[in-house]
Amino acid sequence: LKKGKMCKECIKEMLPERGEMCVESGSYVINFAGCAKCGGKSVNTIDEKTEETGDKEEITYTHVCRACQHKVCDHYYSFDVVDGYQEYSMECNLCGTAEVSKSTEVDDPRQNKFY
Repeated sequence: LKKGKMCKECIKEMLPERGEMCVESGSYVINFAGCAKCGGKSVNTIDEKTEETGDKEEITYTHVCRACQHKVCDHYYSFDVVDGYQEYSMECNLCGTAEVSKSTEVDDPRQNKFY
């Protein structure tokens, strides 16, 4: 993730841990304190870019204040298939961090206690 400028004053909690909640779009608005520049209470997403290479997909976009376009932070999401597992990850100062790994098999071999 390329770390760009972001506004710490607009966010209640930096990089909240979101467990397995990896989102490729939208905003975690409950974590938005309000725009430090104009006091606005809504965020938009702009400059969405999707890059696909083989099984890997990366999505980046910017969270901005809906009223004045003040930059809140950048959002990064990725999806990849590695060794039979779907790997999801998210990193965003507003939306938080999360990672998920799911087997492409019906029965996840990691969950089978008899191996």
